[in-house]
Amino acid sequence: MNSSRRSTLSRLLWGAAGAVAVPVAYVAARFLRPPVTEPARCVAGSIEKIRSQPTTLVRVGLNDAVVQPMPDGTIRAISLRCTHTGCPVHWVDASREFHCACHGGRFDAEGRVIAGPPPRPLQRLRVEEIGGNVVVIDEPPVDGVPDEPPTA
Repeated sequence: MNSSRRSTLSRLLWGAAGAVAVPVAYVAARFLRPPVTEPARCVAGSIEKIRSQPTTLVRVGLNDAVVQPMPDGTIRAISLRCTHTGCPVHWVDASREFHCACHGGRFDAEGRVIAGPPPRPLQRLRVEEIGGNVVVIDEPPVDGVPDEPPTA
């Protein structure tokens, strides 16, 4: 009879441990797996408005970007986050460069690194034409083509 009590108690303890382990494992798995989210989008303005100005500053999600019409008729968007540590960069008209005040990174007008510690050029963002508006999407351009014209 003593053996029967032990086996019953043992089964109850293992059952209780399992009842605690399953939710803990579920929470741990949810924590370790990144959430699936859509990239941030921003309507920068009408195509006519964007093409009539040399640059347009926009906020895409939590980051700023500059939208520029190109001489060949395309429109491009460049993230204004330094690729070194994510600090904001700003345009300096006198030198015609983007500067990062955090660690001295400098980028040319195309977003290429010209000085400082940034490991990569400024990120290009995807640009689409939707309903006559320019929409900037916080992800790289389709097919990695940096200056892709807006698609209809």
